[in-house]
Amino acid sequence: MIINAGDEQTMNQQDIGAMGRHYLQADSYGAAAFCFYRAVLENSNNANAWNGLVLAMSLMRREYDAQTVLARFALQPRLPYDKDMVTFAMMMYQQSPIALSEWVRAMSRRFGVSAQEKEAFTQMADDLENAYKNLVEQHGEESLKAQGMLNLEEFAGRRMELDLLLTEPIDSIFAQVQGWLENPEMVLTGVRLLCMLAG
Repeated sequence: MIINAGDEQTMNQQDIGAMGRHYLQADSYGAAAFCFYRAVLENSNNANAWNGLVLAMSLMRREYDAQTVLARFALQPRLPYDKDMVTFAMMMYQQSPIALSEWVRAMSRRFGVSAQEKEAFTQMADDLENAYKNLVEQHGEESLKAQGMLNLEEFAGRRMELDLLLTEPIDSIFAQVQGWLENPEMVLTGVRLLCMLAG
């Protein structure tokens, strides 16, 4: 049997996604996140990998990373609507009405969203934008940003530890983790990062 390069790449992505699901079912959320992240990097239109990545981050209680991944997901216009992601977005962006408004507006444009959902998302986005404008008038945009009220692009642009894992040499990662393990406030972060090193 001859396998061309495109088929091999698709099989590879499916293998990585399947490994991610396997790790997820085994409660190895860090390894699952690593696999799903790799699958997303190989194909940014892999909806199952995005879903698994958000789920793994949420199960690890990685709010920062889950917010970042949800923002990156919303900025991929070719992905289909995923109803499961809505609950995550509502939880993760409850303190950032501008990000949530941009997120639900992006979902209103996805294929697979019903007319009723589209209308609800559009109304919600409008309400959230108005609420944010009122907050800006009261407190100023810089003050709100200092409190973590970022927009979707700003959330998406943040650097996650998974970004570090795939861009830094392994020795640098271990040196960084070693420092974290010696700091009582960073031990959990170090252990979680080590858990993301799959295979």
